[in-house]
Amino acid sequence: MTPKGTILFEGELAKAGSGLLKNKFKPVHAVIHSVRRRDVPPPCTAAAAMLSVYDDAAHTKMKGSRLQLDERASARVDEEEACIFYVEAHDEKTSVAQETITQSYTSVAITARFKAASPEQAQEWIEAVKSAISGAVNID
Repeated sequence: MTPKGTILFEGELAKAGSGLLKNKFKPVHAVIHSVRRRDVPPPCTAAAAMLSVYDDAAHTKMKGSRLQLDERASARVDEEEACIFYVEAHDEKTSVAQETITQSYTSVAITARFKAASPEQAQEWIEAVKSAISGAVNID
């Protein structure tokens, strides 16, 4: 399952599990990529950045859902361990809640915890995520 759109940044990291496994890190291949925004019709080139996590560099199997690196997202380094960083974002999937006659589409906020090989690599990832969040990515 290849990442949609254009790959902007990628590399090997370790990702923490959730619940009882929150302190157990497993190796993953993370990819920041741009995809054409669905709410902007062609030929406009507006795009959104996403963070996807795969089992390996061949993108064999995606782990979890894609995270939207939009204005709601953020990234930060752990205060106690410089190799660990967090990406807070909403997932790509939407759930439907019927509150009235209309349907309300919402996505879930997720905090993903990653471990880099070095503090420098963690900083590179933070900069790449923040760049994707703040930048207006264009697809040619």
